Amino acid sequence: MPERPPFLALLAGQPYRLLFPTGALLAIHGTLLWPLHAWGILPAYPGAAHARVMTEGFLACFVFGFLGTAVPRLIGAPGFTVVEAGSLAALLVAASALHTAGHPLWGDQMFLLAMLCLVASLGIRAIVRRDLPPPSFALAAMGLLSALAGATLFIFGPLAGLPPWHDSLARLLLYQGFLLLPVMGVGAFLLPRFFDLPNRQDFPEALAPPPGWTAGAAAALAAGATVLASFAIETLGHRAAANLLRLAAAAGFILWQLPLHRARPTGTISRCAATAIVLLLCAFAAGAFAPPPAVAWAHLLFIGGFGILTVAVATRVVLGHGGASHLFRGRVRSLRAFAILAIIALATRISADFLPEIRLTHLAYAALAWILGIAIWAAAVLPRTAAPDHDD
Repeated sequence: MPERPPFLALLAGQPYRLLFPTGALLAIHGTLLWPLHAWGILPAYPGAAHARVMTEGFLACFVFGFLGTAVPRLIGAPGFTVVEAGSLAALLVAASALHTAGHPLWGDQMFLLAMLCLVASLGIRAIVRRDLPPPSFALAAMGLLSALAGATLFIFGPLAGLPPWHDSLARLLLYQGFLLLPVMGVGAFLLPRFFDLPNRQDFPEALAPPPGWTAGAAAALAAGATVLASFAIETLGHRAAANLLRLAAAAGFILWQLPLHRARPTGTISRCAATAIVLLLCAFAAGAFAPPPAVAWAHLLFIGGFGILTVAVATRVVLGHGGASHLFRGRVRSLRAFAILAIIALATRISADFLPEIRLTHLAYAALAWILGIAIWAAAVLPRTAAPDHDD
């Protein structure tokens, strides 16, 4: 049998191999805060820490891991080095640890440093590129800038004496813009493959924009600008209008790039992706019309949309690189188990805010369902991150 390559050799150029497992651990860590609080082990209310760890830790690891692996390949640039991948993972872990320890300012500073490192690494590769990225990746760039702006507002807003609206805007930029914009941009390129649909993002290799590329990038930027405008509108107090505008921008762009009415999901991965997209769009409708509290319905977006879609895409990435592309259209039992448990966690989390007498208990139950789902998926799928690359 051929000798197995050492993990560090596999990690070079493929930061997902380190960042995806790190993100799974942070997903468990950030959610475990709720049962620890409900059981009296963690006295401080963990709401803010949980939100930051899940965004700046769990989801950031998967965003960084995907972009750090895919973008250099797409533009014909050198891959991320082991040092770059390790530094990003270490910074995101440090940010999560600081938030857990009750130091949000330091945690946001660490996350901002991680963001700057990622943007610098991608920027250097953009200079030496041999090809253009898909035009929809303009949205991914806007998502990174949204995260930078949100973290900067959290850090410097109080120091600059900004009015109270800065906190609301920072939350929207970090918790939604950082994730929604890349979902739209990367999804336009990646998700058609899930459903065997034509891909509007396929262009011939070129350093200068080929015909149609500029128009595609302009459409992506317009969709992104609409999402950002909705954040400003919500900050001004018009929550229903903002969510409807966000729904129109996200649904319009996604359905233009990915006509789901023509899609025929085959296999667990594509079905989970379709479910996540539907839940993501439902989250904005709920944000406009559902009764308060808004934080309950927001979990349609965070658990149902971002959570399930992130794990579904990560599954395809890991299986593809690990030589198991035959499972793309087959059953992936661990992913199905995760999706079922995530939906149970979603329903339990929403109900918690409408049952004040047992709210903490329901939050703990929701967290445990999510943790079990992530653990099942990670145990089955993530060992393949140490498998040799088959480039499937």
